[in-house]
Amino acid sequence: MIACLVVMRASAAEPATRPQPSGKLVDLGGHKLHVNCTGKGSPTVVVENGLGDFSFDWILVQAKVAVLTRVCTYDRAGYAWSDPGPKPRTFAQINLELRDALAKLREKGPFVLVGHSYGGPVIRNFTMTYPQDVAGMVLVDSAHEGLRVGIGGKATMRLGDGARSVSIPRRTRT
Repeated sequence: MIACLVVMRASAAEPATRPQPSGKLVDLGGHKLHVNCTGKGSPTVVVENGLGDFSFDWILVQAKVAVLTRVCTYDRAGYAWSDPGPKPRTFAQINLELRDALAKLREKGPFVLVGHSYGGPVIRNFTMTYPQDVAGMVLVDSAHEGLRVGIGGKATMRLGDGARSVSIPRRTRT
């Protein structure tokens, strides 16, 4: 048993290697967003993750969809390989960053948006803000703007609260 503990401590002291991003890091003028696009075809499917989820959570789905058409997964600012972004983190800010990143990658819309959980209200906002960029939506176990969620086990907030009375940020230059 002592030998096991020594081995465990020795391996814990070794530096962990960080996995490399599967896609591209897109510079949005102050922070980078990780976007992974695969496959060919139209329309391009864009996946908006649930709260706390990452682009690689969709790798098995992405592989199947990529056989049929183009598909992009990404990490919102502050998640996985993406840098933290400007605050407040409203739906408008999240969607502006996604739209700008897709434009910088020269991904062509209109897009089919897939919103999982928290991603559901995010893509509904995208659709209302940029209707010309949306061919369709798929909601996967979607949350809604009025849903109350716990933050750190303490306070609760409604998902849509941060988006009220907030102007859409100015578009970053491409």
